[in-house]
Amino acid sequence: MLLDLAAAYALLMLLLWSANHVSYRLIKHRVLSERRWDYNICCGTTDGGGVNADIVQHADLRRFELVTDVTRLPHAAGTFDTVLCSHTLEHVDDPAAMFRELQRVGKHVTILVPPLWDLAAALNPFEHRVIFLTAASRHDDRLPPFIRYTPARWLQDQFGQRIDADTRPSTGATSRGFALRPLFDALMPVAWGGAAILLLLEQPAGPMAFAVAAVVWWLSKRQQPLLG
Repeated sequence: MLLDLAAAYALLMLLLWSANHVSYRLIKHRVLSERRWDYNICCGTTDGGGVNADIVQHADLRRFELVTDVTRLPHAAGTFDTVLCSHTLEHVDDPAAMFRELQRVGKHVTILVPPLWDLAAALNPFEHRVIFLTAASRHDDRLPPFIRYTPARWLQDQFGQRIDADTRPSTGATSRGFALRPLFDALMPVAWGGAAILLLLEQPAGPMAFAVAAVVWWLSKRQQPLLG
């Protein structure tokens, strides 16, 4: 019975990782590479090709701009033709206010948010302040409906809000956490998938594989909080 539960948990972890990988890696990479983005707000470690702006400098990016208030950007109305805001609005108290500011400085605004099928992100209580009620990650010139994530807000008010920037090695990011995190992140599907298979086949190595997968998962999360 215990091994069956462990196998089900390993499969769940694999599914959660896969959904998050599609949402945060594949879709995001495709959108970033489709054009030169004039303004890449809350860029993390990604270079949009134009002005890259964020409240913290996570990497040595070209044309980086440090901003202190995402609802009062230091640009005139209509300064940028294209604005990209990737996986940021879910972190702020008032996404509508930030989106209005993006529409003020940009003629065309594209946002990426965690879709509901990416449960690991959409229901992340340590980082996110709202839950977007949408099955699509990308939205052009529109803000999808959302609700306040009240339990998460209480948790973050008590212990601080955690925000992890993208740490892919190709970006040349300055490390603020565990330098090998990208390696362990890549090993996640192998670790959990292997553990699930061994447990389902009732192999003696199943429990050990499960323990290894748990360690890999923990190491993949070794990042320092940036806020709070």
